[in-house]
Amino acid sequence: MKKRTLFTPRQIEVLKLRKGGLTQDQVAKVLGTTRESVSIIERNAFHIIAAARSTLDACQSLDAGNTLTIPERTPIFDIPRLVLVRGDVLGIRMRTTEDDILAIVKSDGRIRGHHLMSPMTLEIRPDGRLLSKRRSDRAASESSDILGGLPGARGDGARAQSSKYR
Repeated sequence: MKKRTLFTPRQIEVLKLRKGGLTQDQVAKVLGTTRESVSIIERNAFHIIAAARSTLDACQSLDAGNTLTIPERTPIFDIPRLVLVRGDVLGIRMRTTEDDILAIVKSDGRIRGHHLMSPMTLEIRPDGRLLSKRRSDRAASESSDILGGLPGARGDGARAQSSKYR
């Protein structure tokens, strides 16, 4: 039975030759292409490897109770599926849609392009709500400001909007 892989046959060929010690120029000559093409093929293969590692890390974090740590380099469009699957595993009916999850990720996560640039911890509440660790920390901080009577605390508990959403 043939093994399933995310690599194209050309990527496998390039990776095998590179692992064998050939330079990109030497691989290009063997395959009858340019060094630039070999470089692009190799870079795309490494992106696949990074995405696979991120997915494995996210799956391993599913054992961490009601929290889910999304590893860096995870494609942001994979995150809603990971969260919803985690909710199913916990037996919690999620009250958040995929769009809501993406909104939380985009507002609280560090994103470049379509990938998370640093790990992000999400908490799935028993009532099906989803909070990012950063957002729940901010909410706790706001409530302590309110309780402590510090100047500048918003009594209504609302977050100030960033200027790009005004």
